[in-house]
Amino acid sequence: LKYIESLAVKNSDALVLAEDGYFEPMSKAYPKYINRLFVVRNYPNVDKILSFKAESRNYRGLFLVYIGGLMEIRGIKELILAVSGIENAKLVLVGPWASQKFKEDCMNLNEYKCVDYRGVLSFEETIKIVKTADIGLSTLYPDKNFLSSLPTKFYEYALCKIPILMSNFPYWEKTFNGMAWFTDPKDPEEIRLSISRIINCSSSCDKVQKAFTKVSSEWNWESEARILLSLYSRLLIND
Repeated sequence: LKYIESLAVKNSDALVLAEDGYFEPMSKAYPKYINRLFVVRNYPNVDKILSFKAESRNYRGLFLVYIGGLMEIRGIKELILAVSGIENAKLVLVGPWASQKFKEDCMNLNEYKCVDYRGVLSFEETIKIVKTADIGLSTLYPDKNFLSSLPTKFYEYALCKIPILMSNFPYWEKTFNGMAWFTDPKDPEEIRLSISRIINCSSSCDKVQKAFTKVSSEWNWESEARILLSLYSRLLIND
């Protein structure tokens, strides 16, 4: 894999990186080719998400949602254990299970009764569900690959104007300060307490609005597309 990466860097006119966190290790690995590295972040399309209408909501209790791959390292089991201890709370999961074994392990939990698994859905169907939620969840384990990466779920939840609960990684806490809540992803009790704090937080609307404003005005694909188009123009001119 490293050999293929090296070939790509040395034989390409430009290498597009999807996150800022990739730039430093790549520039250190290939200092002679740093001028070929460009960051174009994987941010969402604002207009598309805003155009989707929320689905009808029949459930009157607390409605929490997680979207994405359902695997142990993404803290799914801890979310189930946490939400099951909250009265009248439902955990909606959308996405593919990582394995049949992990799926069975979760479904065999007594606490799984709090889960409403919707399956693998289209992006539009998923966003329509998120827009009905009370809280969006992104409590990944502190794996090396996650600690310096940025979760796409934050941006999607932000544009759906719902409170966001995330893992308490230092990088995430710094980046999303004042726009989300943070918790220990491996501690169901702490997750449960964090959910209660969000529900009872008098400034939750301020955080939700700040996150929405930041994403809709800066952290979006419309802004990143201009960077990519500028790169294309530069490459064509120098061709």
